Amino acid sequence: MVGELAAAENSYGITGIAPQSRIGVSSAVGRTCILGICWWTDDFENAVNRAAAQLGIGDIMIIEQHAPGPDSGLPKDPNCRFFRL
Repeated sequence: MVGELAAAENSYGITGIAPQSRIGVSSAVGRTCILGICWWTDDFENAVNRAAAQLGIGDIMIIEQHAPGPDSGLPKDPNCRFFRL
């Protein structure tokens, strides 16, 4: 999605819809540690608030979040670090 919007205007590849735009990201995954015990949490609300705080007049926010879908039954590739969508 980001590449389609903001891909650089150069002599190879594609040019995005808005090649001179600025992009940023805000993760919805947080890590909390107390007394050396750590765990991962989902923090969607704060991710949106952090991103919104960076917006100005006329800016837009695109919210895109991925999650594993149902198991396709296909064998898993041991060399792939990503989950199937």
